Amino acid sequence: MRQFSFLILFLVLLAIMLFSMQNSHLVPITIAPETTFEFPLSVELLVAAGVGAIFAWMYGVWMKMQVSVETFMKTREKDKELQEKQAYINELQKMLDELQTAVKQLPPTKTAEARALESSSQPQEGSD
Repeated sequence: MRQFSFLILFLVLLAIMLFSMQNSHLVPITIAPETTFEFPLSVELLVAAGVGAIFAWMYGVWMKMQVSVETFMKTREKDKELQEKQAYINELQKMLDELQTAVKQLPPTKTAEARALESSSQPQEGSD
């Protein structure tokens, strides 16, 4: 893969070099009235392409930063929801423990006593 990348880079640089050799005549650049510079056409075009590439790179960085911020915000929201749900689960667990304690403290009912007597009076199966 490295050799392929090197080959692509070499071909691009070769094309730029040939382009520069073919477009070496001077072209005036007027920035403001009374302010004019003359540079080779190839230099002007390469600088314009470079500035465009820098702007494209800056746009890409900006978009990645926005995605990172959105992801961070969503993660914070999910963490907050998770904490709220965990607090609710802890509250329900506490209520369950209290109810289980209250049930254990209740006196046994007559029905429960009758079942206990029936199960103790019946002979155990499999004990010959």
